[in-house]
Amino acid sequence: MGETSIPIDVWSDVACPWCFVGKRNLEKALGQLPEKAAEKFTVRWHAFELNPRARKDVDTSVPYAERLARKYQVAPEQAQGMIDRMTQVGAEAGIEFRFDRVVPTNTFDAHRMIAWARATSGGEAAARLKERLLLAYMTEGAHLGQPEVLARLTAETGLDAAAAQDVASSEAYGPAVREDEAAAYQMGVSGVPFFLVAGETPLPGAQPPEVIAEALSAAAEP
Repeated sequence: MGETSIPIDVWSDVACPWCFVGKRNLEKALGQLPEKAAEKFTVRWHAFELNPRARKDVDTSVPYAERLARKYQVAPEQAQGMIDRMTQVGAEAGIEFRFDRVVPTNTFDAHRMIAWARATSGGEAAARLKERLLLAYMTEGAHLGQPEVLARLTAETGLDAAAAQDVASSEAYGPAVREDEAAAYQMGVSGVPFFLVAGETPLPGAQPPEVIAEALSAAAEP
């Protein structure tokens, strides 16, 4: 790719189902392009916390639907309807959302791990870890607020286990997360996923693969 690489900057959160769907849609969009066009792009993952004030430990004895109902001030039946719709959207994207397993937590440390992977091992390593953490949170019910869990999941992607443990147990790469978030705020980003193609074409939300592919095709033109 080298000098011809075109960036696709993506701001998202690992505790965001729409971000997982958006990732799948981006992958499908790249797959719709001719191989030579797709090879021009480099995906760069950036941190965004949907709830930066979230506590690391939450009472998970309260059903997810009830917690959702409280958050959005709706009836439990409405909250369950939201869950059912999101589960269906996920299934259509090839994702098995298991909201009954979700352990809500603060995601700042998860973003630190991705920032570390990006800084020390490159974009592909960061992408593998991003995928692993999304799956762990949205499907497996992993507690991403626990350093030992983050270290284990990071090592599963092929990164050094001892180094991952050191980073997870520290505050390293916190400034890198804050820089990502500051960049998003400066652009007025208030929700994720948010895609920025070639540094100039914004695509807010989990756009359909066809919409993303159209923007990528335009950016790839000579």
